[in-house]
Amino acid sequence: MSGGKLAASLTALVLAMSSTALAQEPLPLTVKDVKPALKPSGSPRFYPEVAQRAGVEGRATALCDIAKNGDLINCTVSDETPQGCQFGAAVVKLATAMRVPRRLEDGTPTAGRRYQFDLKFKLPNDMPVRATSC
Repeated sequence: MSGGKLAASLTALVLAMSSTALAQEPLPLTVKDVKPALKPSGSPRFYPEVAQRAGVEGRATALCDIAKNGDLINCTVSDETPQGCQFGAAVVKLATAMRVPRRLEDGTPTAGRRYQFDLKFKLPNDMPVRATSC
């Protein structure tokens, strides 16, 4: 391959890689970007019963889509510790009971973006931690 063809091929490759990088989906929004609020429908109990009975604390993360009205929808568990204590199901249940503002502080719409919802589950002060798994 001649020097001119090689330079043209490398330029095309760099441009293709740049446009791919620019087209990547933005990072999910988090509580640092936009504060969720509980929907007016009320506040159901979210601590997993099996974990509470076992005296286990944990954490879970859900990734959700943001609907046009700010509801968190299509949530899936992306992380859960410890496994088997239903913290993942609980974080999804809580996330789908939340709503985020329709716009960020700078006016950017939130609809269509992803939202990462992280939650640590802590037992009430009057309930001791008795185990590390369910």
